[in-house]
Amino acid sequence: AVHDFKLAFDLKIVSDNAYLVDYDLPDLDRLQSEVSLTRVKRNSLVRLGLNHFKSLRDSENDALIPSLIGDLSIQRRFFPAGLGGEVRLGLDLHSHNRTSALDIIGRDIDSITVDMDWRRSWISSAGLRTDWQMGISSDIFDIHQDSRFPPQVTRNTPRAGLRFRLPMTRTTASGATHFLEPIAQLSWSDVGGGAVPNDQSGFVEFDQGNLLSLSRFPAHDRREDGLAFVYGLNWARFAPGGWQASATVGQVFRQTQHPDFTVSSGLSGTSSDILLAGQLKLNKGVALTARGLLDDSFGLSKMELRGDWDYKLVDFSGSYLWLRADPVEGRAGNLSEIWLDSTYDLNPNWQASANLRYDISDARATTAGLGFLYRNECVTVDISLNRRYTSSTSIEPSTDFGFTISLNGFAVESGSKEYRQTCNSNS
Repeated sequence: AVHDFKLAFDLKIVSDNAYLVDYDLPDLDRLQSEVSLTRVKRNSLVRLGLNHFKSLRDSENDALIPSLIGDLSIQRRFFPAGLGGEVRLGLDLHSHNRTSALDIIGRDIDSITVDMDWRRSWISSAGLRTDWQMGISSDIFDIHQDSRFPPQVTRNTPRAGLRFRLPMTRTTASGATHFLEPIAQLSWSDVGGGAVPNDQSGFVEFDQGNLLSLSRFPAHDRREDGLAFVYGLNWARFAPGGWQASATVGQVFRQTQHPDFTVSSGLSGTSSDILLAGQLKLNKGVALTARGLLDDSFGLSKMELRGDWDYKLVDFSGSYLWLRADPVEGRAGNLSEIWLDSTYDLNPNWQASANLRYDISDARATTAGLGFLYRNECVTVDISLNRRYTSSTSIEPSTDFGFTISLNGFAVESGSKEYRQTCNSNS
């Protein structure tokens, strides 16, 4: 680090689209290379990033996706004594470029966003926390190679929000602690200016992280508009024996619907889907996490369930995902998949592993694997068998067998197992 700046880079290049699969490397469908320069201080943030993307998907043409993306973000925070609270100032510069020179599908965009925000909180004697937020954002977009839009568009978006929280705790006779927090928020924003292409906010996730945001779009090219009301409830229980549970429920109501929220985002219409999220942590390394969206007919529009078990000899994790069909997001039908990954210590030297990815919608496996690992103070032997069932124009279904031997010339430690520090002929 120089003057508190940190340089980081991550470069990925392949000779052909099948390279990752051929050599059993992480199964990525896009390669992202990034160089960044970052400085983080107590009241300021500066970050400069340059990204390059290369697609390995058959359905994508590299010339038609933003392959070169640059971002500069500067944020400062002030605590004025006379005004109270916290003032945030931000400057964001963004640029993305397609190599194609065609109109519309070869569109390039440069943007500048200046943002000012004031936040202040009060806590009453009864424990009610009130949070006030108001601010304004100004955006300037330079649009190239898209005849549907003017070459330059300016937008100004004032906003304000008032939030109420009432955190409550109770300890029972058994020693368990309960936490309950009802939440309500009323917000307003007014997007003024011309329309711009939706290049960055095509996929929106509705979760606990943005339930109380004044705009749930991930980028500045789209912002929520009008009045909105949010209700929510957080609950948690902490048992003296060590296990704990937590849950969140919430929903958004708007004065007007936003056309750029897709059906499966859970935010289309004037009332959003009901957000449900929960987590359960038990003793002996068991953890369950779930998140889903419940539509107005009480049917799930999106669901994710993950379980982990890490205890002594066993390490197991699994995930289940269900997504509703959404042509806007590229899904002609419902998507349902399950992932399983596990390891088991047979004895201090031997470990077995297995993994499976199964497409429930198509009733077929995507990938499956089985492996054995032997390790002592002298040598490590890794044997694996992996089957890939999917195919594309550049990748055929394949079965890979791996056999690796490594010599251990110094101390080796794996989990709780420790081996002798040297290898000798008497081992």
